[in-house]
This record gives sequence, C-alpha cells and structure tokens, in this order.
Amino acid sequence: MSILNICLACDDNYAKYAGVVIASVLLNSKEDESFVFHILAYHLSEENIANFLALKNLKNCEIKIITPTEDFFEVCKEVRTLSHITLPSYFRLRAASLLDVEDRVLYLDSDIIVEKSLSELYFTDFEDNFCAGVVDHLGRSDGIINSGVLLINLKKWREENAEKLIFDYIEQNKEKISCGDQEIINDVFKGKILQLPDMWNVQTLNFYSFSTYEMNYGIVHFIGGSKPWLFGSFMPFKKKFFYYMSKTGWGSPSALWQFVSNVYSYLRYLKRVPFFWLRPRFFKALKNGIVRGFSHRSEK
Repeated sequence: MSILNICLACDDNYAKYAGVVIASVLLNSKEDESFVFHILAYHLSEENIANFLALKNLKNCEIKIITPTEDFFEVCKEVRTLSHITLPSYFRLRAASLLDVEDRVLYLDSDIIVEKSLSELYFTDFEDNFCAGVVDHLGRSDGIINSGVLLINLKKWREENAEKLIFDYIEQNKEKISCGDQEIINDVFKGKILQLPDMWNVQTLNFYSFSTYEMNYGIVHFIGGSKPWLFGSFMPFKKKFFYYMSKTGWGSPSALWQFVSNVYSYLRYLKRVPFFWLRPRFFKALKNGIVRGFSHRSEK
C-alpha cells in the first residue's frame, strides 16, 4: 500500500475549494493508494471542518487539521505583494516544522483539480533538490516554477535548515517581494529545484492559456483571478470542477446557475475577443481536444 502525504492551506473562504481538490484526488486514486491530508487551516468554522472530515466517505483516508500560530508568519504580513495572496499562502514555507512527515509531501493549491493518480508525481526522485515543480508559463521568463503544485523534499529542508534560509530571505527582502511565496521559493532555492513535466500543473486562464495543448494532463490549475466558481468565468474543465464539488458536503451550484454563468461567459469573451477563432492557438487547442474541456466528461 502506497501512502501519499498531501498538504493544503486555506481559510474559511477557500475551504470548499480545498475540499474539491481532495475529492478529485480521492476519486482519481488507485486502489492501492492511501492518503493522509494535512490541512493547514486559518480560522476554519466548525461546519467547514465537518465537511472536510466527511470527505472520508469518498475513500477511506486520514485528514488532519493543523492550525499554525500566527507568530510563525508575522514577517510575512509585512511583505508587499499581490492583493490575492493571503497569509495561508505562506503556510507551505513552514511545512518541515508543521508536518509530522518523514521525507516528502505534495503541496497543492486550492484552485486545482487532480485528474489522475498522483503516485507517479509523488514518488519522483528529487536528485538532491529542495523541491520540484512545473515552470510558471505566465510569470517571468527565466524558468521559475509555479508554486501551486510543489513536491517538497522535507528531509533536505530539515537537514539544511531551509526554513531559516526562507525567513532570513523574507526579512531581508520584505519590501521588494512582489509575487509572494512563489518568488521566495524560486529565489531561495534557485538551482536546486527539479523541473517537472507540464502535465503535473497545467495552467489555464482561458482555453488558449494551457501550459501545453496535450491531452495527457494530471493536474489542472486555474490560475489568475478568473476561477471556475465565479459567475461568468471563461475556462475549460468548469463542468468537471463542479462535478467534484458536487461530491463534497458543500455541494455545487444549481444546474441553472451553471448554465446562465456559461452563457454569460461566452458572450463576454466573444465581446472582448470577437475573432478568437482566427488565432492559431484556437486551432491548436481544437486539434488536441482542449476546447472540449468546456463540456468535459462529468462522470468517471
């Protein structure tokens, strides 16, 4: 039996979306995979905690709710960065201290869905690197990795006191950091981050913003400000996202809400990009089936 340790971080606002991540992991897992989910929680309600624990009904697993003390992250409050980056975004930086896990953990953001077994990713050979991730395709052009899917080498973090390196860096650069935890991880561990195949963090903003146009995707990441749960958002895999959400205690929006939201999103996108179908990217996406993601299969 393979045991996979998965870490998420959220507050009350993002709890239900973290639940979607867990549901997608469990529903796409293999029979011989066992999971321990470590939820780094910030001000969670009793209702949200109960809904997290109810996810065990999808597949037997262990769910641990961990509440970090704020003094662990005081310096992070002084970082001047993007408005949507909240305090829980920095919780992964203390994974080595907060988690009772021996060698590795897979950190997942709360705006993703997992579409296949994670064993291949989870048991990647670190090759003496601090962590592993997929290149951020909308960020800087120097090969930085997107920290939304981060395989962390906990053994190396502890051996080389990585947390001290991280928080010394934050203290020295808190007025310069512009991209939060992602910038910190890439700068502190530069040259010691293993690059993973795109399939493990397929980043999508609109249908043409995928990391690659291949259909072999393992994790879909809804980057940027347009999320599938927002009314009028325009992106593939929305239907699949709501399928996973329907399997949680939070439930998904009504079919009517989803239909009206989709119609509005198409009209709004058509108004903003009226000749999108003339773009080479559109035909490349169409050829490889990405556009089908808008009505992607809703059941396994």
